[in-house]
Amino acid sequence: MVNQLASDNPYVFDFESEVTQIDGREVVLDHTYFYAESGGQPSDKGKINGINIEDVLKRGKKAIHLLEEKPEFKVGDKVSGKIDESFRTYNMRAHTASHIIYGAGKKILEAPQYGGFNIGKSKIRIDFETNKDLDEDNFVKFEQLANQAVWESKTISQKQISKKEAHNRDDIAINITVEDDVISGKNKVRIIEIEGWDTAACGGTHVRNTNEIGPITVLNQSNPGSGLLRIEFSIGPTGIKNRTNGKKEGLKAAKIMNTGIADLPSRAKNLVSEVKSLEEKVSNLNERFLEKRVIEICEKSEKVNNQDWAIGTIKEVDPNDLNRHVKKLVGDMADVIIVIGKKDTPFVVVGTSGEPKANNIVENITEEFGGGGGGTSNFAQGGGITAEPNKIKKYLKKEY
Repeated sequence: MVNQLASDNPYVFDFESEVTQIDGREVVLDHTYFYAESGGQPSDKGKINGINIEDVLKRGKKAIHLLEEKPEFKVGDKVSGKIDESFRTYNMRAHTASHIIYGAGKKILEAPQYGGFNIGKSKIRIDFETNKDLDEDNFVKFEQLANQAVWESKTISQKQISKKEAHNRDDIAINITVEDDVISGKNKVRIIEIEGWDTAACGGTHVRNTNEIGPITVLNQSNPGSGLLRIEFSIGPTGIKNRTNGKKEGLKAAKIMNTGIADLPSRAKNLVSEVKSLEEKVSNLNERFLEKRVIEICEKSEKVNNQDWAIGTIKEVDPNDLNRHVKKLVGDMADVIIVIGKKDTPFVVVGTSGEPKANNIVENITEEFGGGGGGTSNFAQGGGITAEPNKIKKYLKKEY
């Protein structure tokens, strides 16, 4: 096991040790209370003889302290280590909180397995190996159960058991990728137990009681991969800030909707229903307008080679919305219906009784004015045309 004592003595912030190795900015001590980055928990911050530590790394069975500058002390010298108490305490609380979240997951999910975790500056994540999806009620339940465990001031203890026992016990969560960190002897595994809540093999730093963690705010859930459920949460000032911001936004929304926070879901549901109803009414009105406009174009049809040709323009319409009206009216109100419009760029929709062919008319227009299109002998449309609708209309009347 790496010669670091942080896991078993997380409340030690000042210590003295002897230098056993120096290689440039890398320093090895005969023992250290600096935690080396491992298993999702970042390394401690702090100083050795007043020099800032950039990182603490595991290398074989040694803890390597990477300093910001090359030290003046030598191998064999006694040095003082000072750990950043605020950062260490945050990581202790965050790591213990991840065990609480995992314990909550065991109560909510169907036999989940531990998939890893990571401590970030503003949030912590824990991954569960499970195929169960979370609904809103169970997502909220994570936060409820986690804070219940904090409120109940559960004692946190550690002990050593055999590796065989650890693997045989179903109640112990073991992540194979960090197993090397929890073996503190030939066949011993370090176990962290939260009284009546969770038991796990773990090499990280932890608080003595859940009440030291403070409020836990569950932020998000996601699926980072097949069979994985990720829960993101925050603690301490960040957790309180996230919770306060959520309450503030809820109050703003309630004020806008002229209701209370508790009534927001029902109010939102009613508004969605009202919007959907209005959208349907607008859609129906739009359909009636388009049909009326195409009819008006047909009523002004002109004779071309003994056929009724209806050519007209229309603004701010999607060509796909015109299709069914042109198809419906061609043959009954006119032999040829050509509607020229403009949404983002000019377009043309053509319906005929068969002669001349609709796709040939579109082809002639796009050859003259650019763009592209296609269709059948009875119906075709073109888009991306560079000329304005009135210019296309004049061209058609001249050509046909």
